[in-house]
Amino acid sequence: MTLSREDTRAAYQRHRKLHEAGHWAAIADLFAEDGRYSEPYFGEIEGREAIRAFLVKSMAGLEAWTFPIEWTVVDEGRVVLHWLNRLPGTRHDGGYFEFPGISAITYDDHGMIAQQVDFYDRMKVMAEIPGNSK
Repeated sequence: MTLSREDTRAAYQRHRKLHEAGHWAAIADLFAEDGRYSEPYFGEIEGREAIRAFLVKSMAGLEAWTFPIEWTVVDEGRVVLHWLNRLPGTRHDGGYFEFPGISAITYDDHGMIAQQVDFYDRMKVMAEIPGNSK
């Protein structure tokens, strides 16, 4: 049985609420015990506790960053979203230091995250961080 669109939307809303609040350790509780998280720079992390350790460590020091969502598509058991990582402060022209990314989240039949894959350009990340040369 595939998770309904309504249940998928509810599961994603729990994730989004914790993400917006910066509760990185708690986000791991939304993953299935054998869930997987992957992204291009750090690779694949398997298992809820390994994901928890990764999220806490990788987000340390980024408390002032925000993560605006550009758009979200919800299907049965799946969510795809386009987001921005927005760093604190603004450029001389008033624009933001930010870079885009895409996440694909797959839920199991119990509303737990079975897999999340994040895609973004690591070179763009390094270019956007103030003080790094382009």
